Amino acid sequence: MVRACMPPAPATAAAPSNMSSGRRVLVLGGTGRVGGSTVMALSELRPDLNIVVAGRNREKGTSLVSKLGERSEFVQVDIHNASRLKTVMEG
Repeated sequence: MVRACMPPAPATAAAPSNMSSGRRVLVLGGTGRVGGSTVMALSELRPDLNIVVAGRNREKGTSLVSKLGERSEFVQVDIHNASRLKTVMEG
């Protein structure tokens, strides 16, 4: 989280094909009170980041990312499901 809040690095010529910037932040529990606040703050402070909101509640997650814009996405994940969590973390 500290690294993600640092000033943006200069743009590079090549960007990953799935998102326009290589900086990707995964917020586990992103649909909860603390996670949701974290996501909103990151979105405002670092609009260059690609924010992945992870949580169990699809309805809350979808609603939240609709407010964040195109550089965000929701993934439904339960931290007790290790294989799903690994897949999400690998991007």
